Amino acid sequence: MNVLGTEAVKPLFITRADLGKLLGMKPTTLDAFIARTTSFPEKKARGRYSRKEFEEWCKNEGLV
Repeated sequence: MNVLGTEAVKPLFITRADLGKLLGMKPTTLDAFIARTTSFPEKKARGRYSRKEFEEWCKNEGLV
């Protein structure tokens, strides 16, 4: 993990596998959830999702 001072540096993008771990879903369940949730952030570079948009979405949905 990269460390800058005392705070960990978070990557700009989050993978689908990481999303599954964070949300506690299996890959097929996660795919269906993303497809049915219209407010879910869109894919960005190389099929990954913006970490910032995902964190904002979690706050808006009350998951944080």
